Parts: sequence; C-alpha cells; structure tokens
Amino acid sequence: MSLERWLIEAKPPVWAWLETVILTLLAAGLAHLAEPSNPFFVGASFPWIIFAPMLLALRYGVLSGVASCALLTALWFLARKAGLVAGEPPALYLLGALILTMVCGEFADIWKGRLRRLEITNRYLDQRLELITKQHYLLMLSHDRLEHDQLAKPFTLRAALVRVRELAERRSETGVVRFAGMRELMQLLGQFCQLEVAGVHVCIDGVPQSAIHTALGPAEPLIVDDPLVQYCLEKRELSHVQMSAMQAAPESQYVIVAPLQSNDGELIALLAVRQMPFLALHEETLSTLAVLLGYYADALKVSGEARSMQRELPGCPPDFAEEINRSHRMWREADIVSSLLLLKFGARSETAANTPAFVAHVRRQMRTLDMAWEIGSGKNIFVLLLLPLTGPAGVEGCIARLDVGLQQRHLAGFEAAGITHYREQLKDQDPGVTLKLMFGRCDVHL
Repeated sequence: MSLERWLIEAKPPVWAWLETVILTLLAAGLAHLAEPSNPFFVGASFPWIIFAPMLLALRYGVLSGVASCALLTALWFLARKAGLVAGEPPALYLLGALILTMVCGEFADIWKGRLRRLEITNRYLDQRLELITKQHYLLMLSHDRLEHDQLAKPFTLRAALVRVRELAERRSETGVVRFAGMRELMQLLGQFCQLEVAGVHVCIDGVPQSAIHTALGPAEPLIVDDPLVQYCLEKRELSHVQMSAMQAAPESQYVIVAPLQSNDGELIALLAVRQMPFLALHEETLSTLAVLLGYYADALKVSGEARSMQRELPGCPPDFAEEINRSHRMWREADIVSSLLLLKFGARSETAANTPAFVAHVRRQMRTLDMAWEIGSGKNIFVLLLLPLTGPAGVEGCIARLDVGLQQRHLAGFEAAGITHYREQLKDQDPGVTLKLMFGRCDVHL
C-alpha cells in the first residue's frame, strides 16, 4: 500500500481528532489528580496514562494514537516548565508508549481494512442480488408473456406461410380467383394475429361490397363510408385506428382495415377487423397481418411479374417465379429478409459421377418454405435455392447443415464433393434482375 493511499484510508474523521484531544487531556487530568507528584507514572508499577493513546489507536488507527502520544509529550514538557515534574525527558518511556500505540493502531488499521473490504463486498453482493432479483422478475414477466403469445399464436411465421400456401393452392387451374381456403385463412388469422371479430368483403372493380364473404365472429356488413375504410381504399395499404392520420378523423367502427391486393396491384377484397385485444395491436401484429394477406393474395393467381420472369428466364418453374416475387414483396412491404443460394456441382472430376446423389441430398435437406430450381443436366448442374425468411446468418446455417449432411452421408463435404456456392439477398431491385446478375457472375447458361 502506498503512503498516500495509507494516509487517505487511515485518516480519521474531523470529530475523531476532537475526541483524541479531549480524551488525552482528560486522561492527563485524571492522572494528575491521582498522582500529582508523578502524573505520567514514570517508574510506577504500571503507566496508566498510556491507556489513552492505546484506546485511541485501537478505535481510530495509528494517526490518532500517534497524535495522542505527541500531545502527552507536549504536556510533559509543559508540566516540567510549570514545575509539576522534574528531571530529563523519559525518552525510553515515551518511545515505548509510542511503539505500543503504533502496534495497537496497526492492528486496528488491518482489521478496519478487512471490515471495509467485507462491507464493500457485501454492498456489491446486495446490489447484484437486487439486480438479479429485478432481472428474474423481468424474466418471469417475459416468460409469462411468451407463454401467453405461444398459446395465442401457436404457429411460427414460417409455419403460417406454409399453411397459407397450402390454402391458396386450392385455386382453380384457370387462375380465376375463388378465395380458396378463405375460411381456414380467417381461422389462422384469428389464432396468429388474435383477431376476434372480422369480415372479408369482396371488391369488384376496386369497390368493396357491403356483404360479408367470410366472417370471423359476429361480423356485420361493411360500412363503406367509414373513415378508416376510405383511408385504406385511398392508400391501398393496411390502416389502423392508431395511425397519426386517423387522429383528427371521425371515430371509426373498425380497428384494422387491410387490403387483399395482388402483386399486380389488383384489389381483391378488404379485411375489416372490428374487435381484437388492445395489447395485440402493435407493429409486429400489423406487419404479420400484412405479410399473410399479401402472401395469400399473391398465391391466389399467377402474377404478371411471375409470367414476365418466366419469359425472361427460360426454364424458370412457375412456382419458383411466384414464390420469389412473394418473398420480394415481403421484403418491400415488411422488411422481411429472404435469400438465394446457388450451388454449383461437378467442379471436381473425380466426384462428378456422384452429382445426382449430391443434388438429391440437397433436396432432402430443404425446409418447408424453401424452393429449388435445378438448372442444367448430367454432371454439371446448378441448383438455385430460394430461402424465404432467411437472412445472412440463416444462409450460413443452411450451408453448414448441407456440408455436415454430405460428410455424414457421402463422407465428402462441399470442398471434397466439388460443390461451390454463391449467395445473394433479395433487395429493392427486381428479383428477375437479381437472378440475371447472379447467373452472369456464376456463368450459368439457361
């Protein structure tokens, strides 16, 4: 310990100095009353007066005890000047008293330091305990909220989109919109988005009909001139009562009004929600509702973008073209990321014969929403994987999963199997343009 730090930690408080002076003077006064001829008990059986600096050293530390000894030494010289004591200064007596006092003070300082460290440790542990208690309480609330959300929304967004795709695939082969699976979709929205009372109203030439096509709960005919309905028709986007634009508008009968609009811009129907839990009306629910409705509307009919992509990219499967445009719409409207992963097989001649087995393994490892487009034939094959709801970290996980699977099944990872991969994320540019640029970089010929 440095001298500066020792002086700071050992320095008694102001009132301790006052007590040091008073107790030393009181001890000197009592010693004078007890033995006027020898108040310092020099040569006596026991030097009672040194109890004062010893007690002060034990109580306040070395500095206080040394100060008391110095004060007693000064009192001895004053007493000799006043004629109360005679002779030479008792140097050994005073030195012994000083050493004993310093030993007591050092003992006190050591234990005071230990106690101080224990107090600091206990204070820190109390703070940590309080923090952990608060965090545990927040974790308990979070767990309760997650449990409630799990009961209210038993599906993940991926599972919900798979279900919507299955429902929409019931459309007729002619492409005529028949709202395939609409009743099941409303039940799914009721579970996933906690809708309680809602109705779907068909739009003819962009004009919603009052009649209810499909209802959830005790829905009523649509009030076409409702301010929230009119705002939704004007903006062609999901609208709700908490929007800033609706604050000054007349009171609406609806909580949410959302359009079922295809990627071509055709308004197919309106979803009007009259009742839902107040706490469920937040950004996550609104984004999820918009994604599910847009995904369903796009799945009802082949979009113009998908047909255009098939013309520009010969061989593109219709389902792949539709899905990549739906994924691009989710990015554009709800910032939900999707990615493309292009796998090139046959880079190593010694493993080229196993290319069909490698491709089959990749197809088996695809998830429910993933889609594949196989390009080429024979030993030189490209497989383009569309990974909806998958960002860069998810793509890394997909590559690692495929690599480990190949090693376990064929004893050859990507490098040994001669498989190279390229990745791209769906962004603001048209997905057809993204595919063309990706094919150009990877030397893919359609």
